[in-house]
Amino acid sequence: MASNSQSRRRSFKIIEKDMTKIILGNLVMFLLVISISHLGIQWLKIILGIATLAVSALGELFLVLINEHTRARSRWMLAAFAAIFLCTLVSLITGSPAPSIPVVS
Repeated sequence: MASNSQSRRRSFKIIEKDMTKIILGNLVMFLLVISISHLGIQWLKIILGIATLAVSALGELFLVLINEHTRARSRWMLAAFAAIFLCTLVSLITGSPAPSIPVVS
């Protein structure tokens, strides 16, 4: 029985490590969406925004499928994916931050 609980702990550590890397990568994608919107490249902002939304949704879905969404130890991962998803969605819907306006001299 002790080896089974150690095995579960070890598998959670692996999942937590991998999901942390995915969350950080997703955060970098979101920051790229924000940075690119300042450059005014709308098509790239939309493509990266959709990719960011997909990674967030798939991360949430994965945690639900492996039944980690019910455990308190995994709530931070769910919250991180949800926060990035919502921030990206609001950014795409509202068009904020607005593209930079060229200075006319």
